Amino acid sequence: MSSSNNPLLLQEGLFDIGLPAAAAETINRILEGIPEKGKTMIGNVFKNSLFSSLPTIWRRRLLNDAHNYVTQMKDIGIALSGDSGNKFADLSEEDRKQFMQLWHNLEVIITGSDDGIDRAGQDWFLTKIGNIQRASKVMKKSFKKGIYAKINGAPVSVDIIDSIDAHIYEDFQSAIEAMLENIQVWLKSHKDEYKKIPDIIKTSNYYALQALYRWADQWIRDVETDEQKIYTFDDTSYWYDLKINNCPVEAERMGHCGGDSRASTLYSLRYKPKGRQKSSSYVTISFSDSQNIIYQIKGKLNKAPEEKYYKHIAWLIKKLGNPKVIEIGEHSDDMSGFKKMSAWLEENTDAVVLNAASKIQQMETELNNMQQDFTQEYFYAKLNFNLDNAEEHHPVYSMEGIVGVLIPKEEFSAEILEKIENEILPTREQLSEIGFIMDDTSATGALMSNVAGPPMVRNDDIVFYFYAANLVVGGITDRTWNHSSDVEDFARFGGDILSIDREVTVNGNRFQEDLKRGLMYVGLLDGGPFLSLFHGVKSGKVQENSDWVIETEDQDGEPSLIWFQTPLIFVDLRRLELEGVDEEYYTKPPVVEKILNSNTFKEMFMNEISIESLVSDTIFPEMEVWDVHFENYSNPSFVIQAAWAINDQSNERISEVAWLWINSELGKSDFEKMLNRAYYKTLNKMFNTAAASGQEDFNFPGGKRLPVNESISHKDIIKKWKGFKGF
Repeated sequence: MSSSNNPLLLQEGLFDIGLPAAAAETINRILEGIPEKGKTMIGNVFKNSLFSSLPTIWRRRLLNDAHNYVTQMKDIGIALSGDSGNKFADLSEEDRKQFMQLWHNLEVIITGSDDGIDRAGQDWFLTKIGNIQRASKVMKKSFKKGIYAKINGAPVSVDIIDSIDAHIYEDFQSAIEAMLENIQVWLKSHKDEYKKIPDIIKTSNYYALQALYRWADQWIRDVETDEQKIYTFDDTSYWYDLKINNCPVEAERMGHCGGDSRASTLYSLRYKPKGRQKSSSYVTISFSDSQNIIYQIKGKLNKAPEEKYYKHIAWLIKKLGNPKVIEIGEHSDDMSGFKKMSAWLEENTDAVVLNAASKIQQMETELNNMQQDFTQEYFYAKLNFNLDNAEEHHPVYSMEGIVGVLIPKEEFSAEILEKIENEILPTREQLSEIGFIMDDTSATGALMSNVAGPPMVRNDDIVFYFYAANLVVGGITDRTWNHSSDVEDFARFGGDILSIDREVTVNGNRFQEDLKRGLMYVGLLDGGPFLSLFHGVKSGKVQENSDWVIETEDQDGEPSLIWFQTPLIFVDLRRLELEGVDEEYYTKPPVVEKILNSNTFKEMFMNEISIESLVSDTIFPEMEVWDVHFENYSNPSFVIQAAWAINDQSNERISEVAWLWINSELGKSDFEKMLNRAYYKTLNKMFNTAAASGQEDFNFPGGKRLPVNESISHKDIIKKWKGFKGF
């Protein structure tokens, strides 16, 4: 291995090698006590490890993060083009070239390959954490003074990049924690163990990180050191100091979690029969040196230790200086066993031993500490709990989360804003409607339908509060309060709330967009008719038995206008080949977009709907909306949203055809198949026309883009439909 590419050469310390700060801090914390050279070696191994070389769960997560990074940067650029009143295709050639070149460069950086993103999947990505850091620098430069700033007319906030980076770094940090779980056990066994790292990597056929992980795992399973044996009894059993607070081997041997985050170390009572290679474990004790507390004394399967081990436990308690013992049977159903052990230890040692009745007090203390920690992290969220003392030996608690979603004051008209500030609006009924939309599983899926209270005016924003669902029970129950006897559930729940709370602080987040649609639906924000109708459909008030039919009613309750509106349906250029489109020219995005907007294609598409609906004639409702826009540039695809209208003056046959479409109950996948078939048939018709006329080139039939466009920004929708008073 040459000196130029040796990842283990030590010219700098752990915090100098270019790792994200959180990653370096995690390594430093987990490897506390390891010499700086050892920490730096490990840091370099993680820095130079491909995401694709990590264990499956982290490989998939980080590679997906890398792919999404590219997609989100492109989406932001396209959105800027739209927000400025243009479509991306309408930008100047120079600006489009700058965007395309920047995106290609971004793909090259992220993937680690000169080809960029041109193959299915992400497993081939040669992405390392440094690729993400480099990409962020490039994009921030473009946001501040490059093409993004140029199109925006001013520098673009880099907060979104920081948010994306933080998410990736968090996943990377989690991967480090998982991978170092065993490695730390091995490295902490002796101060010079880190010196073996270069040889282990050099002689292994695995990636560097995998080589170290496998070595550590084998070492843990097969090796015990005499230094960690602190006392051997006459029966040859012995106390073994694991020197860590989480040990997978101990977990496997004992059938419990094998760890305690409160402890500084674990002690294991072990016995190795003569002639056996490995010992067996019988009691695990978790001890915090800084707190001078024994938190747990567990036998196998989280039961109380057998009585024959009481004297061994008493010996260790005395050896540790009679620390406080608060083993009260947590995570166990063996309360009688722990009461018996606690009584014996209280009588036969000088330690203060808590009994099982103290479990409620301990739970309350832990929950309070967690609540305070999360409260310091939250911006607009709240986390509460309530103890249930019905069973003192097995207390349970309930938990509640509330998340605030912000809407800038400027979004509201002066009249509505005044009523909100004076607590006249929104009404209870409006809040109920908004909560229903926020609970839509196709939207956030993380907020409950019951609103947590009226909105609050804070500085330049109005904050709407919603109960948050615990992801453990989300989708199973509508209860806001969820019961548990495990304090770790509260930590997980608080983490779920924290993730939502961080996301809602970024302007334009998905929760905010859902809330805007809800506010439009109840009339607190101006919006287009399609948005209002769409939410009417979701609430079940304006349609039945179909997810793509919207209707309004006149005063007599009879339909006066019916809209057939498709879901967002996609044309994936890679799938066109399956329908026989094998000439590259006809899969180029500009060509595809022109064909999709042509009258010929629209006719073919409606023919496909009729065929699927078993309609033989060619009478169609009047098309009101046909919107085509780019969805993804890396694997080019378009998204289409279409709507047709029938009013009470339409002829009878058109109405019949329309209802045949409805009764077919076509889904999104059906539409996507029909779009691809229609594209192929459009090309065939074009070629046949060209051949009949003797023309070498075919002039695509021009389809006039209709003025109604649901894909444009919220502000543009307001501008277009400001005067809309209803059908």
